Amino acid sequence: MKEKIGSYYYLFKKANTNPTFFVISSHGGVMARANSFRTLVNLNFLKNEGESVALGLDTAIANFAPGNTTHQESAGTTVNDYVLGKFQGRHSEHKGKLSHLWGKLTGSNDYEETYNNIEAVVGQYDNLGVVTVRNRKGFRAGHEATLSEISGILRQRFNAEKILCLFCRVHTVYEWVRVMP
Repeated sequence: MKEKIGSYYYLFKKANTNPTFFVISSHGGVMARANSFRTLVNLNFLKNEGESVALGLDTAIANFAPGNTTHQESAGTTVNDYVLGKFQGRHSEHKGKLSHLWGKLTGSNDYEETYNNIEAVVGQYDNLGVVTVRNRKGFRAGHEATLSEISGILRQRFNAEKILCLFCRVHTVYEWVRVMP
């Protein structure tokens, strides 16, 4: 089941369930002059600051346990506010050269993720909610989907306590170009 939440997001979950564990699956980046916020939930990252993620949703969930994440931020700590971008949808459903090359290199099709893939994964769990960014707004100041916004929505609407962040933790190219002398 897919539902719109907030201005920029979809929440995928099994019908007639209330998720207690959430995954944010998106592109992600931090601005060169990053804003920060005090998180109200426990955030679990698969990569360290400055690293990319090349892992599919099903693999991430299958291998996730609090001890398997690279970096954890407890509720109440101050963290960088990541800008989130759309990763799934129409543009991911074709067998393009990049996903074909990724499959040849890794022996996996994890790189390619569609809404149908997400619905199949959440259908296997009663407590799982997967959040994606709904619209391609880009990394433009004032028009971003952000970690602070979606984690706040999940905390307020669903009493979320733990979120797995399945996105890159790199600096955005746009922001580096904008702030260069």
